[in-house]
Order: sequence, then structure tokens, then C-alpha cells
Amino acid sequence: YVLQSKNHDLIGLKEEIECIESFIFLHKVRMGNALNFDIQVSGDTLTMKLPPLTLQILIENAIKHNVANEEHVLNITICKCEEFKLEVKNNLNPKLDLNSTHTGLSNIRSRYALLKKGEIEVIRTPDEFIVLVPLIED
Repeated sequence: YVLQSKNHDLIGLKEEIECIESFIFLHKVRMGNALNFDIQVSGDTLTMKLPPLTLQILIENAIKHNVANEEHVLNITICKCEEFKLEVKNNLNPKLDLNSTHTGLSNIRSRYALLKKGEIEVIRTPDEFIVLVPLIED
């Protein structure tokens, strides 16, 4: 998927989700019940587009920055929140000793800026980390 999509500015949400499902499957093999994942996207939303690997970067960030074990289960949800926005949300169980370069979010912001197709929005509450990703009509 990475090799196929690297030369494209945009990729269909359906293809991105198919890749993410495989990616999550591998993490669930490693993490077991410490990781819950739910996708609530269907219908016409699946024909929308976004920069390739956007969802993978967001899910990698959630896994990297949070403790995930049987006591502190990491819950990640992807759903449509507005007509042209996708919400990627996870609960917070922050790792205390992690130094972040914030490369993942910066990368996504830069790609949307280059496309001139909106901006991502990051919301952090005491319990959740939420990223709203613009969806693009072709």
C-alpha cells in the first residue's frame, strides 16, 4: 500500500481504511485485548479522499504515545463527524517517559497545506485525543 500510494496526492478513503484494517490486525496480534478499534464509516463517505497514510500516522501516534495493556485498554475510533470531516479519536493513557518530535501531525498538516484542501484540527481533552481530518471530494 505504501509503495502504491506514495506517488499520489490523494487516495480513496475506502482504500485507506482497507490498509488500516490490516495494520490494526497486526497490532492486535501483538497487543491482544489491550487494543480496541472501531470504524464507523460507510456509504458515500468511502468515496471521499485524503492524503495517503493519514490514518496510519494517526493510529501509529495513538499507539506510540499511550500505554496499552489489559488494565489500560487503548480505544481508537474512526468515524464521520461532519459532512466533510473524519474524526480519529483515542482515549488518553499517556506514556510518561516518551519524548515526541511531533513529526506525524506536522507531516499531515504540511500535506494538507500543500494541497490547499483544509486543515486538520487537534482537540485534546483530559480523557481523549481527537483529530478532525478534512475529507476531499474529487
